[in-house]
Amino acid sequence: MCQAGDAPMKKLKAQQRDQIFRLLRQGASQADIARDFGVHRSTVSRLERRRIALTDESRAGPSVSVRISEKELLEMEEAARRLKFRNRSEFLRAVIRAALSFPELDEGVSTELSAVKASFDRAGGNLNQVARNMSASMKRLGRAEPSAKELAQIYALHDEVIEVRRALVALLGRSQKRSDVLSRMIAEGCDAL
Repeated sequence: MCQAGDAPMKKLKAQQRDQIFRLLRQGASQADIARDFGVHRSTVSRLERRRIALTDESRAGPSVSVRISEKELLEMEEAARRLKFRNRSEFLRAVIRAALSFPELDEGVSTELSAVKASFDRAGGNLNQVARNMSASMKRLGRAEPSAKELAQIYALHDEVIEVRRALVALLGRSQKRSDVLSRMIAEGCDAL
């Protein structure tokens, strides 16, 4: 490692920085990375802070400031606590979305929606396989004759799509409840909570 008075550390290339970002995401220690790349640990630490800042900025978007009274702040924090928001920013984004009629999906809903999408993707892949088999049957026989196995797959896919649809409707209903509370709050004022 370089000590005070040593030659300056080498400058990292973009590819090396990307490798360091990847290693940091994977949980490698800053000391190990610094040793492997021949840089000071503070360089790796600075890159880690930059990676976190870039990630937060990409999620956060532009910032808005507003002055409110102490009473407004207390009421806002109480409403956010009762509605189980993690922080003021999350609460204010939800209020803005409700006021502008944007859909308001929290992290849990987004995760469940990803699972629903995966179920639909899997069902679509299975349906494509059945369609390929029936198309081959059409070429061989001149007509589509699904086998008992293919018919069972079609019925199972039908049932799966109905279940996934029910789960999606329930999920959207749950996510709508909090949005409805926020919309009522905006329409009636904070006393509605």
